[in-house]
Amino acid sequence: GRLMDLKTMLNQVLGQSGFIEQTTFFTQNDPDSRQMVAFANRAADEMREFYPWGMIRKSASITLEEGKLSYDLPEDFDFYLTETMWKSFGARHVVIPTSDRYWAFIKAGNPGTRINYFAKFIQGKLEFTAVNAGDVINFDYQSKHAIVDDSGNTKEHFTSDSDTFLLHDSTLIIGTKAYWLMEKEIPAGQKAEMDFREHLKIDVGRDAPAKVIRHRPWGGAYTPYAPPISADYLW
Repeated sequence: GRLMDLKTMLNQVLGQSGFIEQTTFFTQNDPDSRQMVAFANRAADEMREFYPWGMIRKSASITLEEGKLSYDLPEDFDFYLTETMWKSFGARHVVIPTSDRYWAFIKAGNPGTRINYFAKFIQGKLEFTAVNAGDVINFDYQSKHAIVDDSGNTKEHFTSDSDTFLLHDSTLIIGTKAYWLMEKEIPAGQKAEMDFREHLKIDVGRDAPAKVIRHRPWGGAYTPYAPPISADYLW
């Protein structure tokens, strides 16, 4: 089914808080409505930055060019997902972020190692110490676009009653309600804020991949299942 739109979510906040529901939240004459949209955007930002959600995970690739060390990132880039940057068709890993010490060592003209690529995020770009022209670097990142408009375009913030949210609607409602109640100095706001944090943790549990426990019997090979209290390590 269709995701809940912003107007529906904000009216749930109002209804649950004992306020009159609105026909629109985008009018120049109603500061309360504009404030509610701001709170929804604040809650959405916090949710997005809380965890690397699968719903807004994306992949990107960059083709390296001769003599070019700095490359633009995707327009919706929020943050890099660790250990996902590799050269295509090869086992050449990209060490990122390269330590400041090694970065300075290479930048000082020292040859360094050619086994891996070394890179950093600098001033909103991806920069390498050296490149081989034609190599394709692939990586995953979290998008800052968790909101979708009527045409299916994604964006960072709510700008219309009909916008929908790619993450958990119920948690966004609780977060918006918490900020709304606290702004109105209603005591229930603190409880709602605690509920917001708790629901974020629940959402992470639903989104996170299952952990695999591997067990090695004495003298044997690792197996994917472990009997109770005998796991060698937990991934």
